[in-house]
Amino acid sequence: EYLEEISAAVLGNSYTVKQGDPIIVAGNPMGYNYSMSYGVVTNTRKTTQTIDANLRLINTTALSDSSGNGFLLNLKGEVVGIITKEYKSESSSNIVTAIAVSDVKGTLELLSNGWSVPYFGIIGQEVTNDIADSMGLPLGIYVAEAVAGSPAYQAGIQSGDIIVSINEMDMKTMKVLRNFLEAHSVEESITVTILRASREEYRSIEVDAVLKER
Repeated sequence: EYLEEISAAVLGNSYTVKQGDPIIVAGNPMGYNYSMSYGVVTNTRKTTQTIDANLRLINTTALSDSSGNGFLLNLKGEVVGIITKEYKSESSSNIVTAIAVSDVKGTLELLSNGWSVPYFGIIGQEVTNDIADSMGLPLGIYVAEAVAGSPAYQAGIQSGDIIVSINEMDMKTMKVLRNFLEAHSVEESITVTILRASREEYRSIEVDAVLKER
């Protein structure tokens, strides 16, 4: 009966979270269930490069155990962040860092429906207009790494390549890439257009890749 009275937490909008906002940490931040912590947001501008996505991080003053995990809640009780140990700095390992929930809502929806998240396998960074002007790079997604064994790697994509489109859809940001993957399926074949530096210019190459389950 008690459980029937508990409603599921609502996923909030982490784009509205700003420096100085009070937050509650729920789950098991202290390394055991039903523990909690609290604090304020100290930074929302940092991002981390991970496979097929660049994720925004929410840094806080809240304390946690090194093995703790859980969620950040705003004062409305909405989930605005997912605690991650993977991206903590060693100098502040007991400070709660969370992935902004708005950046992973698509992935959470797929997983909650029992579907797989398609895996392409690059670590990349968008080439902004400023970077393009200062470094002479074309606009697109700069491939810092094609993860060994990934669909991107098997398709022949290399570090230094710039992805400009997939299935003729422009790829100018990692968010666009993430949204594209979440809208497609495992085992689906895609056509990727890349620009690869030659001696004096970038040449366009098309490669085919088959999305896999990570």
